[in-house]
Amino acid sequence: MTVDGIRTGTEPGDLPTISLMFHFGESLEIERPASTVWSYLAALEQVPTWEHGILEVRVLTPGPVRAGSEISAGRVYAGRAVKLSGSVTEWEEGRAGTIELRGGPLALAIVRYSVEPLDDTRCRVTYAASGQLSGGLRFFERLAPASGIAETRKNLARLRRRILLGIPPTSSRDTPAQQ
Repeated sequence: MTVDGIRTGTEPGDLPTISLMFHFGESLEIERPASTVWSYLAALEQVPTWEHGILEVRVLTPGPVRAGSEISAGRVYAGRAVKLSGSVTEWEEGRAGTIELRGGPLALAIVRYSVEPLDDTRCRVTYAASGQLSGGLRFFERLAPASGIAETRKNLARLRRRILLGIPPTSSRDTPAQQ
């Protein structure tokens, strides 16, 4: 499939890849049932409480989040706040969600959170991202995976801490720093 001249993957269920792109992913086990962890991932408007650099997320489409839902987000890149727009391209309730975003330095970013049960009390949450930077910023695409993995590890650790502390998924309370 081609999106705005960018070739994406064609295998159903795979995170699309983009030619001339960055890609990274990271996983973390969390000592809670997959259904509990999913409720935190599905609360998109609360992502700023545990994902560094996200200022806000708004679901613009009325009703529950689903494939086709439009979103907007505010994010900080290199110290500057930028507005991103996008849509949910895949939504498997209780399992995974994929969002395409554009704006700021991003020609296109495809991000995916998924949760996989390991047993009745533990699961693995995974974040994966592919993308292409805009214009002259493409030079920095080789650096994106290293910085992306480092930030993703911190974000997943904050998510885990939030869940283990029992902060409700829809609470706007910030996740406390690690002690």
